[in-house]
Amino acid sequence: MLTQEKHEASVKFDLENHIAEVLSGVAKANAEFSGSLEVEAIEIVPDDYPRRFQAEYAAYKIAAAVLQGEV
Repeated sequence: MLTQEKHEASVKFDLENHIAEVLSGVAKANAEFSGSLEVEAIEIVPDDYPRRFQAEYAAYKIAAAVLQGEV
């Protein structure tokens, strides 16, 4: 969904790397906490510029919290 100010939805970053980082973060949390979480969907902001490893770290923290029953 685009806001009124946005008229273009082209992704401005390396989407394949972003997806790989999310999957890696979840895999690391699964390994550390004996989990079996799977990624079903990834929501992105097309004109965002995530830094290297930012998505991996966020995915790990979210997955770890779920596996530890914190959310």
